[in-house]
Amino acid sequence: VSYLYGATSGNKELFKSFGYTDQPHIIGLALFFTIFHPVDSLLDLAGNWVSRRFEYQADRFAKNLGHGESLGRALVNMQIENLSTMTPDPWYSAYHYTHPTLLERLKPIGYTAQSKKEN
Repeated sequence: VSYLYGATSGNKELFKSFGYTDQPHIIGLALFFTIFHPVDSLLDLAGNWVSRRFEYQADRFAKNLGHGESLGRALVNMQIENLSTMTPDPWYSAYHYTHPTLLERLKPIGYTAQSKKEN
């Protein structure tokens, strides 16, 4: 990132294309963040995807150890305490959430309302 900032802040043509004759560092920083924002958005999306995959792996590990029901109850209790939305838009969730939604996590571990009533 610092290399990219150096390349941006030292690029006279970039400043000139935005109408600046000199190269103040604060303007270089503003231009860098303006240019870097789309890349940062893609990196955020990739980071969320990796984080969500790790969550699914952890859930599968807990289920394989026989703790699927306990995990399901704990996730439901956290959902009740946090009062977050149960069905967010899938695109919004994929971009903004680092963890899968409750329903996305309960389905792979096989936890249902019926299994809770049976216990």
